[in-house]
Amino acid sequence: RWTELFENEIMVAALIDRVTFRSHVLNMNVKDSYRLEQTLARAT
Repeated sequence: RWTELFENEIMVAALIDRVTFRSHVLNMNVKDSYRLEQTLARAT
């Protein structure tokens, strides 16, 4: 959804390329949130 924020797709691709260069990309797309689960457990 980066292209919704920035108009130029080429610039978005260049930005992402530079941000992720020599970095560790973590997949944060998990179904269950540990923090949300802990917050809800404390609320009850």
